[in-house]
Amino acid sequence: MANYTGLDGLINLSSKLDQLTVEFGKGLLERAKQYTPVDTGLLKNSWQVTFDESNQQIILSNDAENKGGVKYGTFANDGTDKYAGFFMKERTINDAPSILAAAKRKVGL
Repeated sequence: MANYTGLDGLINLSSKLDQLTVEFGKGLLERAKQYTPVDTGLLKNSWQVTFDESNQQIILSNDAENKGGVKYGTFANDGTDKYAGFFMKERTINDAPSILAAAKRKVGL
């Protein structure tokens, strides 16, 4: 890891950490989409990543709705008594260390 000294170094590091958050979020989003089954593409294209700065959290969510207005991302993820789940979120979270490592390389950390 590079050595950051002085105010310029601190500003540079802070900028890289901000970039890291964005790149990590992009990586999570991309991976969740890779794990999502595709019928119409709505579920896959409804993934979102938001940043909650007050809680220091990256939130991965899906708000896909069927024609009846029912959000079905949770059913696809967890499964039902009739259908097996795809566990997109859990699989993405399990991949978080490698996604973070790739994001760190991308921003130069």
